[in-house]
Amino acid sequence: MTAEQQAIFQAILASQDYFLLWGPPGTGKTSVMLKHLVGHWMDHSKDTILLLAYTNRAVDEICESIEAYAPEMRNRYIRIGSRYSTSPAYQGRLLSILSQRIDTRKELKALISGHRIVVATVASIIGRPELFLLKAFDRVVIDEASQILEPMLVGLLPNSNTSC
Repeated sequence: MTAEQQAIFQAILASQDYFLLWGPPGTGKTSVMLKHLVGHWMDHSKDTILLLAYTNRAVDEICESIEAYAPEMRNRYIRIGSRYSTSPAYQGRLLSILSQRIDTRKELKALISGHRIVVATVASIIGRPELFLLKAFDRVVIDEASQILEPMLVGLLPNSNTSC
């Protein structure tokens, strides 16, 4: 990270509530900042993390950033969505694929509980409100949030303890 990115990173970590990171395309909001934030939370906390974006393409970029942090990150997140709108590189992380051999609710709950990171589009997570009954989120990161209408976001934020 550059010195400026490091200062922003520290400001995000120090924030007590919401933090809005704005910058033009190509400044590293997803590829640098999100990657290091998720890595930091995974390495230094027990926080559960919900990572959201408006488009499936943006969600694929989030998955790419997570996996770029460390190779083992590939097995530490679940992606919510359809295989038809998910890059083949990340289809193996889809909940629908991971749960194919699951027969009981207990096994499904264990699968979801066993992953601290959930990645999805806002539309796909809103379409699965039961997920919030199975998992509480300590952190919510919404990439490209300016593309999302406020009513969609307002309904999600009460489902987390803190947001970024």
